[in-house]
Amino acid sequence: MHYRDSTKTQISSSHRLIASTHLLQHSLHSDYVCRTIKFDFFLNSIIYKLLQNAKLLLTRRQDSIIKRLKNKKFLYINNIDIATEAFFDSCFFRNKTIFINKKQVKEKIILSIQNFNRIEMFIPIFSRKPFSPIKNSGYFPDLAEIQTLIRFHTFTQIVQNLLQKPCKLTILADGNKYNRACKTPHTIIVKYQQLLQYWIHLLGFQDTINLQDYETWVHKTVDIQYSIREEKFNQLYQEISSQFNKFFNPNRILDSLNTIQSISELGNQLCYTFWSIITSVNYTILYQDNYIENCLRNHNVQNFYISYILSLHYETHEAPKTPLFSKEKIGNNNVIQQILYEMRSEAWDAAKRYVAISLVDRQSNILYKANPYAIKLTIHAKPNELRFIDTSREDFTSHAQHCVGGLREYQNTIKVDFKYRIQREANHEQAICVQVPNHEKYNCGLIEMYHNKQPMYYVKTPKLRS
Repeated sequence: MHYRDSTKTQISSSHRLIASTHLLQHSLHSDYVCRTIKFDFFLNSIIYKLLQNAKLLLTRRQDSIIKRLKNKKFLYINNIDIATEAFFDSCFFRNKTIFINKKQVKEKIILSIQNFNRIEMFIPIFSRKPFSPIKNSGYFPDLAEIQTLIRFHTFTQIVQNLLQKPCKLTILADGNKYNRACKTPHTIIVKYQQLLQYWIHLLGFQDTINLQDYETWVHKTVDIQYSIREEKFNQLYQEISSQFNKFFNPNRILDSLNTIQSISELGNQLCYTFWSIITSVNYTILYQDNYIENCLRNHNVQNFYISYILSLHYETHEAPKTPLFSKEKIGNNNVIQQILYEMRSEAWDAAKRYVAISLVDRQSNILYKANPYAIKLTIHAKPNELRFIDTSREDFTSHAQHCVGGLREYQNTIKVDFKYRIQREANHEQAICVQVPNHEKYNCGLIEMYHNKQPMYYVKTPKLRS
């Protein structure tokens, strides 16, 4: 990858997932049995323990940060120096000095205090759980997102304590931004955000975390008309299409992308984005507007999706002849070649649209126009931004929205891990659903999540199942 400039687009890589799928093959279970626990148990036992763990982590990291500075034996250390060090704590960050250094962060903290008398941070994250059966078990946030919220709250509290100033993190949920590319239904993105808001308020994080829909926030905050931004996006999308469509052949993916990659840096970005977005697209020709029934519960459709991912190196007329698309795996299907052609075309169009909207916002410097004094966190290392570990140090390459949460025993307590659905089901982990009372206060999504049989988390240890 050569596109690490701040004006170039970034996207979560699917390369590890594709490699895992090649290894695990057709390991999904459409008929998995979901064990059920009561909501009160989930809240008062599981969530309670995770919050207690977070309090211990807060104390340990604060002590470690202060001790680290004292060991450097500076002549004078103030609260701003200590808070600056927090943004380079290895528990929460994987920064690169070529992108940002402590002097720059200290300056940002000073400017934030001068302008707001507090620390303002923002991070684009929590787009949605993509329509991808190998990634997710449904479209609502699960324990993975809850744990990420706990980490955000914990770090914000650390900065607050060290600086002795208020600190707030604005989460810019950007599902509607990238809906231009991945075509996740707007209603699904709204449901995802609503349940995130529910957890923020239930856990009492509203003083430190402010969740905003990216699109709404941009057009309320930045002096830019929606029509102008859309015009720029559509113009760039058309320019990209005009320049690269003639080289893309859905029948021959590898040759096409190798050619496109060699043309220019923009072609390189398109190719990387294609391989990353291919596991996040709402494939309308496959799902037929019924994702839950046709993909999460239909064994043949799930297997077709996996075979699609595994057959990208084949030409579309060759793939149906391979064992990947045998009757035993996908059932009777006489239009395999046509479906593969359409799915590859949908992924290509999504890649172009993703690159276009990302570049429009980056070239316009939209987030810094909205708040030039805020500290920007990111889940993809970029210049002038701090690379926050939103999951854990062990799973730092994973992100909550692209996987499912799991629980495991850890040092006489419990810990959340982050893995793809295909990894968990290949490992025969137990899915755990949370049952809530049929009451209007749970209409935030918890009732629908339970009725959809979407697991809140997975476990391997029997002690955690009830």
